[in-house]
Amino acid sequence: MNILSTPAIGLALISMMLVDAGAAQKTVAMANPASVHCGAIGGRFVVRKDKAGNEYGFCR
Repeated sequence: MNILSTPAIGLALISMMLVDAGAAQKTVAMANPASVHCGAIGGRFVVRKDKAGNEYGFCR
């Protein structure tokens, strides 16, 4: 490798990281199909947590 290629590769990698960091992330706001169905049949979707802190839901 010649003496200029190492800094050039480093500069290219840093440039790629900066371009990716500025990209806006789009979020998708979509309801859970199971909870939508629960409401459609007249139920109420309930979310609970177990002892470990994990969330789970069910139709009541």
